[in-house]
Amino acid sequence: MSVIIAGNSNAVDVDQTETGNKKLWLDIDSSNNVAVDQKGTGNHFLDITLTDSHSVDVTQDGSGDHNATINLSGNTSTINLTQDSSTSQNYSKKY
Repeated sequence: MSVIIAGNSNAVDVDQTETGNKKLWLDIDSSNNVAVDQKGTGNHFLDITLTDSHSVDVTQDGSGDHNATINLSGNTSTINLTQDSSTSQNYSKKY
């Protein structure tokens, strides 16, 4: 799934569940609230690019490898990332 949000004051909820790999590329303009749940069996991958003033909650839960990349290129954003897996859990931040 690839999502581009151009605008502000949006509430975005993304749920990727059940069996199978989950992939998400999310590019977000300023001042949005985002919740992402990647749950279930399979590898979980996400790449989020943020500009200004976001609130982002990400949960990657279930069996399989979990990978998250978060690109920050603006003012203050609040990010909560939870990764729960019995295999690989990786994340990186870019500025």
